[in-house]
Amino acid sequence: MSFLMIVSLAYVTIETVDPEPALAASWDCLDSNGRPIAFQTEYSGGDLIVHRYNFSNGASLSQTTFSGSGFNGSGEINATFMDLDGNLYVQRKTSSSGNPDSRVYLVNPTGSPTQVSLPAGDNRTVGTDLNAATFFVDNGYEYAISAKGHFSSSGALMRFSGDTTVVRDVAITLGDTNTTGGQIKRTKAKDFTWIRDNSSFPTMFNGLKPSFIGIDGGNQRIYVSSYSISNQGSSSESIEIETQSYSISIPSGDRSDFGAIYGFGGDNIYALNNSSGNIYKINVSGSGYSITDTGNDGADTSNNDGAACHAGDPDVTFGPTIPTPTQGSCDGSDRQIDVVLNNSSSNVAANFVVTYTVNGGSSQSLTSGTSVSASSNGALTVPAQADNAQVVISFYAENTANDLREPLSGTTSLSTITIDASSCSSDPTAVSITASQSLGSCSGGSASSSFQFANGSGSTAYVTVEYSTDGGSTWSVHPQAQANTSNDLVISSGSSPGMLSSISVSHGSSIKWRYKSTDTEGDWTGISYVDGTSNSNLNSSTVNCPTETFTITDDMGSCSAGSAVPSATITNTANGSIFVDLQYKLTVDGTDISDWNDNLIGYELAQGDSIERVLAAQPHGYQVTWRARADASSDPTSGSYTNPEGTALTVDCVTAVTLTDSQSLGSCSAGSATSTLSLQNTSGSTAYVTAEYSTDGGSTWTVHTDAQEADNLTITNGQNLFNSKRTSWISYPMEIQKL
Repeated sequence: MSFLMIVSLAYVTIETVDPEPALAASWDCLDSNGRPIAFQTEYSGGDLIVHRYNFSNGASLSQTTFSGSGFNGSGEINATFMDLDGNLYVQRKTSSSGNPDSRVYLVNPTGSPTQVSLPAGDNRTVGTDLNAATFFVDNGYEYAISAKGHFSSSGALMRFSGDTTVVRDVAITLGDTNTTGGQIKRTKAKDFTWIRDNSSFPTMFNGLKPSFIGIDGGNQRIYVSSYSISNQGSSSESIEIETQSYSISIPSGDRSDFGAIYGFGGDNIYALNNSSGNIYKINVSGSGYSITDTGNDGADTSNNDGAACHAGDPDVTFGPTIPTPTQGSCDGSDRQIDVVLNNSSSNVAANFVVTYTVNGGSSQSLTSGTSVSASSNGALTVPAQADNAQVVISFYAENTANDLREPLSGTTSLSTITIDASSCSSDPTAVSITASQSLGSCSGGSASSSFQFANGSGSTAYVTVEYSTDGGSTWSVHPQAQANTSNDLVISSGSSPGMLSSISVSHGSSIKWRYKSTDTEGDWTGISYVDGTSNSNLNSSTVNCPTETFTITDDMGSCSAGSAVPSATITNTANGSIFVDLQYKLTVDGTDISDWNDNLIGYELAQGDSIERVLAAQPHGYQVTWRARADASSDPTSGSYTNPEGTALTVDCVTAVTLTDSQSLGSCSAGSATSTLSLQNTSGSTAYVTAEYSTDGGSTWTVHTDAQEADNLTITNGQNLFNSKRTSWISYPMEIQKL
């Protein structure tokens, strides 16, 4: 499908995309370090939210919201899948009830969603009530397969002929199953993904390796499926699915739905639990499977799905490049070109394939395959060429073990290199441009600074731009204006004013910009930077974007004399001081016995600090509920409250009551006597009593009919049970046990 060069994200961005009629470029499959990016889609408030995560460190890279008005239909948006080129697809149900069909949309970082053309006249799917999907490739054909859960009978197969065109949409057929791992409850496994390299996976009951995998968290099972396609590529193409179950162990807190399954490169499969947001890695374990908690988290929601580009490994970095080659040594009247094969940012080997052309001629091989080890560089030399010769170098690099390739398809062609075989060159001249910066509005505790520029000098300016967010101690080169011939900022004289992509500046910090410009591309000899010393418009004010985030936890102390001490702890996670309100209420047997009581009002809590608040000891059965709210600047007189995670804590301090007891036998009558149990309560507390008796020396015990646990027999302080009606026991010898 489509191809996009990888762009680095240096910070998290959150944005909302308004519908606009444009077919946007695809998402980045890998981050700047070559690690795969995981995409979690969430249906919230009628809109689609796309979360991007780096599973290697748990970092959230961005969150983009797409208005629900850009998708036809009234049902949820789910059944997400992604192709190898970074095209993200979702399916919106036509209705929120019944067994609705869906429409398929291509959703990429900018622009409006694009509806995919399906064979049906109304562009609706054959599959119904879909909530799971994955992309896969077979014999060069590109497919998506969707279903409700793990291939219920309502699923369907789609074959693509282009990014937005499906030429075959057919219902799936379910074949044989194997339930050695437990009953297959297809709708309980909320998502599945393609296993790109299944060579290490256990062979299924049918002799095939599995191609798809999902998790039934509630029943602690892995479901894997194989497929067979008939009449491939034709109008009668069909698919049959066979499924096998495997039993696995899942931590008790996550025995619930796993609604997002991620297939990366090779055999790297990850899963996200809906309830907790915990992210697990699925492992092959002998002839079965296991899962491992990665310690990272995604969004915890039930209306979500997962997708990835089916490339890379979260634990693998891959960033092979060829920096701009340099003029090499002279060879007679000609000059060589020195080429560096840069694999220093990868932790796996990269195999480089490099070609070049001279003056637009035919392609020539510089290397058909040079392997460069992890964290290393290699070197090649283009044979010497004549003065002013135009040389273009192209390359790609790959690591087949992890399905990694840079670029994803084709080759990367470097900017044309003009051979300089002359003995001297003149120094460049600085070009005068106008430049300034501006700060945007606050978002998530930071503001964005943009660099604006214009050129009215009469000469083309080649510009490099740097910025500093630590007062000028260190400087970073802006990726759109680097000091090299392949990525200088080129500003034609008289062109419309322009702007570089913005840089995020955190609360309490400021940003400084500086630039230098030259009339000779790539030559900065003698050119100095222009900074805030001579142009104050290049320095920003201090960013004032306070946040008001905090965490609240509750605790119940140890029991003492039938009571326990409740407490709550608030921790300031904001980027400055916050002002906190804290309240509590008391509940017994589901009924509130107090209103919300203020415990803290407008308490100022410094950044990173915590405060613990303790109540008086509460008796057994009392439930204590806490809640808090905060403001960054003053007492939060309004706004919603936050409760600790989980249910409110209840005092559980039951204590035993000591009674005075005795039994006595009455007179004989017809060969037996009546035994009477006497219980007296002088403990100072009310006692709730159950009693048993034994007539066989204690081998077996029988609960007395008047003193069962359900009777809740009550003896108040000072009461003697002997005077009670319940002292008329049974008319034969017995032994009594008081409980």
